[in-house]
Amino acid sequence: MEAPYSSPSSYDGLPDTVKPVHYSLSLFDFIFGDPWTYSGRVEIDIHIKAPVQAITVNTRELTVQTAKVISDGSSYTAIDIEYDVENQRCTFEFDHVLPVTAARTSSLHLTYQGTMNNHMAGFYRSTYDVPKEARSDDSEDSDDSDDTEERVMLSTQFQPSDARRAFPCFDEPNLKATFNFEIEIPDDLTALSNMAECSSACQSHNPGHKVVKFQRSPLMSTYLLAWAVGDFEFIERQMIQQSGETVSIRLYTTQSLSSLGAFAIDVAQRVVEYFSKNFDIEYPLPKLDLLAVHEVSDDAMENWGLLTFQTTALLFDEKLSNPSNRNHIAYIVAHELAHQWFGNLVTMDWWDELWLNEGFATWAGWYALDRLFPEWKVWTQFTAEGMEEAFDLDSLRASHPVQVPVPNGLDVDSIFDSISYLKGAALISMLASFVGAEDFLRGVSAYLIEHSYGSTKGADLWRALSFASGKDVSAFISPWIESIGFPVVSVHQLEPGKLALRQQRFICTGNPTPEEDTVTWTLAIGSDQSLMDQKEAVIVASPGPCILNKDQGAFYRTSFEPPTLQQNIARLDELSAEERIGLVSDTAAMAAAAFEGSNTSTVLALLQACSSEANCHFWTAILSALKTIQSVFSSDLQVKAALDNFAIKLVSKALDTRRWSEQYDPSNYLSGEMEAMLYSTAGLAGRDDIVDASMRLFRDFIGGNVIAISPSLRQSVLEIAIKHGKSQACGSLQIAYEDIESDDVQEDVLQALGQVQTAQDTRDLLLWALDGGIDSSDLVDLVETLASNGVDIVQETMWSCIQKQWNTIIGRIGGSNAVMEPFVRLSLSGFKSTKYVKGITEFFRTKDTTGYKRGLAVAVETIRANAAYRERDMESVRQWLSENGHMDA
Repeated sequence: MEAPYSSPSSYDGLPDTVKPVHYSLSLFDFIFGDPWTYSGRVEIDIHIKAPVQAITVNTRELTVQTAKVISDGSSYTAIDIEYDVENQRCTFEFDHVLPVTAARTSSLHLTYQGTMNNHMAGFYRSTYDVPKEARSDDSEDSDDSDDTEERVMLSTQFQPSDARRAFPCFDEPNLKATFNFEIEIPDDLTALSNMAECSSACQSHNPGHKVVKFQRSPLMSTYLLAWAVGDFEFIERQMIQQSGETVSIRLYTTQSLSSLGAFAIDVAQRVVEYFSKNFDIEYPLPKLDLLAVHEVSDDAMENWGLLTFQTTALLFDEKLSNPSNRNHIAYIVAHELAHQWFGNLVTMDWWDELWLNEGFATWAGWYALDRLFPEWKVWTQFTAEGMEEAFDLDSLRASHPVQVPVPNGLDVDSIFDSISYLKGAALISMLASFVGAEDFLRGVSAYLIEHSYGSTKGADLWRALSFASGKDVSAFISPWIESIGFPVVSVHQLEPGKLALRQQRFICTGNPTPEEDTVTWTLAIGSDQSLMDQKEAVIVASPGPCILNKDQGAFYRTSFEPPTLQQNIARLDELSAEERIGLVSDTAAMAAAAFEGSNTSTVLALLQACSSEANCHFWTAILSALKTIQSVFSSDLQVKAALDNFAIKLVSKALDTRRWSEQYDPSNYLSGEMEAMLYSTAGLAGRDDIVDASMRLFRDFIGGNVIAISPSLRQSVLEIAIKHGKSQACGSLQIAYEDIESDDVQEDVLQALGQVQTAQDTRDLLLWALDGGIDSSDLVDLVETLASNGVDIVQETMWSCIQKQWNTIIGRIGGSNAVMEPFVRLSLSGFKSTKYVKGITEFFRTKDTTGYKRGLAVAVETIRANAAYRERDMESVRQWLSENGHMDA
């Protein structure tokens, strides 16, 4: 079967005169150790659609040694091999015009050499430690100072444009082909790929090695090809599909870890069965492997048939993992499995439709979890976490439309963000509500069946959904995906029972210009979900609280006049959890933007009214709003102390009346999660009994008793200890980090270290991390937690260190845009003064910002927004805190 193909038009793609049909790829002659090279041979069956004398493919960091084309029995050897390093292409020139073979195939034969890099992109290596084998007690050179040894595993990460780092290829998503893959590896290692192994034979010419061959793949994009090599073990489930076909589901890890995959493999089987039924298409491959990788650039990757995961996104330790990790693991597994249909079976034509892949998989992941774990209330969680993250980015002028032009495949990494994933998921959810859940799933199924193994555009899905529902889906969705930003609806009471509504684009740094406010979105309004498709409307108010965005299900914010807001606060218990989340989050956003005169005193009063709340996800929204206020205004020490007093009072009622640690069901993590949030807030704010208890637990933990702290409270306790225990605690925890074997525990420790309070501790921490104290994949987490801890001197010191250590940073993570972009964006976004903008701009003026230019713009605009917020509202915050008894005498 040949995939439909769209000729490149709106982007700088490869020449459309040659199209790949099938790859036969062989890797061999590995050097395990410097220089970490390997040899490769690839034969690509191609259609030559017009006479050409040159063929161009994508390559990066590869050395092509020979190139020839065989066509109709004739062989044509390349007379020149020319590299375009900037555009990551390689052109083979021939001394004859190659004949057209549109109805049959020619074959392009290439030999090359590549490198197994350490950048978490392409074909790369990652390291991990294992216990050393026991030695005899009388060994004279026995050294107990280091009881572990370093091992290496190999894996791939090709999305979006890094298959070209592993083999020469036509590396564009719509250039689908089939693949045969084989690899020569040492006898004692295991090789995995997308398809099942079909043979493994020892090599007589290379003793101690074997060649592992895999079955031919279906049509798929190059970014979905994958393989891995390592000392693996696995656990397995057999799933029988409705057709009677058996699918082997295996979860692979390095040695001694596979038992920690029991929860994830159970979720995987249930999710595959659920999606197979709901999409009305059985899982199309004969096997499904889930592989834990020790260093990855993101949580996971959906390679068809060989899904790769960060260890903490796949493995759960019943003794050491936070119960909330079950939620994270289940969602990540469900998200990647949704891609097996939406993204793998049917793929976007080009990267400007990335949101269709990621937005749909995000929605489908939550949709599956809601069915499998209804007690988790995941749509409430998505409202408090996912939608708010999307709102934050999309309120900036530096945001981008959901469907964003991508002129070059090298620019793709910067749009793997909360717009494509989370706003995309919110829009899919809106769309499902608009057409109706039953019609939506029927339309999706029809779309997947019609376009199986092909490439599509969004319009293809809209047609399928319109046919299933009888509604004009394109007209509804187009403004949402083609335009940057989202609306805020202002509510004004005209007279009792009548409300005037007005929609405009919401920008966190102030009102939009007329040129920025030309879009009219179609909005679902009120309990009856009537549609507002004009800039202004007058509606009849419903009895009860004034809530326009029912269950906060649509992607817009609401601004209320003070009397209406006060009425809603007085009737909070009549709102759904999602509506309470929306009320707090929208009010906080209005204050930060000074929209229609809003200010932070209103937010503080609203938070104060929520102190008796019992919903975990609502507390996420409450404490998120509080943390933003603390971060922005704590540069004034008097205000900081008052905000700490406010925080303690806010959470103490809920914290003191509920102690769930020994009572909650570990399979339903919400009670423990809520306790941890409240405990952390009180402890970080300095509540004496919480700080004292945390320091006692910390000393036990540092003393080697890793299970001294309940897993659900571990991160909270360690954060409190670092903040209040000063430099000695920080140094002790760094030492402990290096000896901890559990990735989950290490993750909590790293988050806690971000609570350092001094310049010296910040500098020492970053230098230790950059010198190899933590994995490259963890550097983003570290700078994010440092940037968000609210201490100005920490942010200043981090920025100074980043500038001085830039070459080291580039050496550690510069090879992966997927890591560089969040590193730059998150490390800079914590500043609350525009005085740093000039220095940031000047520093990056001389740097190659390819891959993170958009993230840099987001950081600079975030700084400006925070600075304006601090300057504008500092005195009103001080006044409210004083008037309400939170200022120390």
